[in-house]
Amino acid sequence: MIELNLPSLLYTSATINLVMIGVLLHTRVYRRTYPGFTAWTLAVVTNIIGQLGLIAYESNTQSIATNIFATFVIGMPILGWYGLRQFLDLKPNIFWLMAVFAASFTIIVLVSLQSETPYPRRAIISILTLGFCLAGLMDIRRHMSKFVQGGTELIQLGLILSSALLTARLVSIWPLLFDAGLPLENAPQNAYVILVLISVRLLWVLAFIMLTQQRLELELVQSQAKTQSLANKLEELNAELFNDSRSDALTGLANRRHFDEQFAREWERHYQYKATLSVIAIDVDHFKLYNDTYGHSAGDSCLTKIGETLSDIAKRFSSLAARYGGEEFALLMPSTDAQLAQVAAREILQTIEDLNCAFPASPTTKSRLSVSLGVHTTVPATSAVANSFIQEADKALYAAKRLGRNQVQVYGQD
Repeated sequence: MIELNLPSLLYTSATINLVMIGVLLHTRVYRRTYPGFTAWTLAVVTNIIGQLGLIAYESNTQSIATNIFATFVIGMPILGWYGLRQFLDLKPNIFWLMAVFAASFTIIVLVSLQSETPYPRRAIISILTLGFCLAGLMDIRRHMSKFVQGGTELIQLGLILSSALLTARLVSIWPLLFDAGLPLENAPQNAYVILVLISVRLLWVLAFIMLTQQRLELELVQSQAKTQSLANKLEELNAELFNDSRSDALTGLANRRHFDEQFAREWERHYQYKATLSVIAIDVDHFKLYNDTYGHSAGDSCLTKIGETLSDIAKRFSSLAARYGGEEFALLMPSTDAQLAQVAAREILQTIEDLNCAFPASPTTKSRLSVSLGVHTTVPATSAVANSFIQEADKALYAAKRLGRNQVQVYGQD
């Protein structure tokens, strides 16, 4: 059977720590790491140095070298706790870390000078290690929200087991503090505690690697969500740009490009179904004179009001209202016969009259702004878009202007 004694366990612990170093370095090379990773690696390195040093100088309890290596041994819980706080973004102070190491070394030296046996030093190391394990456990519990859900069980288990085993070790060492004649090898329970602590170290490293992996997965999910959010915003911006390219900035109505595209679609659809298509051409009377008299700001205000009027009427007649030019507007009325189109045109005329945009200089009304309207209705006879249809509506509009403005004229009716 393998003899279970302190030197063999320390050699075994150092060997396992070398394996842990290899695992950590592999993670460093092939995976992205996070704050705290360097501290965890240094924790394992210092523990290896401390254990090998204690094997060499164990017989000389009061030597400075022994106390230095003992301090290296507790570097694992101190640096492990420091790395954990870095991982939690708690921004630990490097000078505070150095002060902890100095204080630990001082305590170990003072205790060692008071005793010729290694047991007081081992008790102090166990107490310090227990303290940092409990501090790490408290940090994890206090800042649980910074971990991936379900990612802390292993590390908490490792810290709890370590705390329990260190407590057991203190209990087992306690009688030896008062009985220097009993060597550690004659207290096998201490050896078993050290053996289990070696296994717990592996649990710690596995837990840290799992946390790193889960943080990678979390960042991947967050990155995908961010990418999707950016894609949605880009889609919204594209939709806004598309709408802006098809609408008039001043009135909010469709612009001429949108009107022409919709007219082409409606023409094709009405040709297929042999349906009646109507259009109303609208022009503001003497608008240049209005602008010259009251200014472009007042002119824009009137155009906005006219746009709102046409938008409301277009909704009621299931039509498309558009600003066709500077002061020219158009209403595209699918599946609308001549009679209904004339009703809509007269409603537009009356509603704009009710807006009462003051215009005493108007040669037509002598009091307010007015509009002239031309109406045209047809059943498309060919699939080719007939631009003459719009031109004929314009002819009706010109007839309204020629006959005195502020009126509705229908194409083909004298």
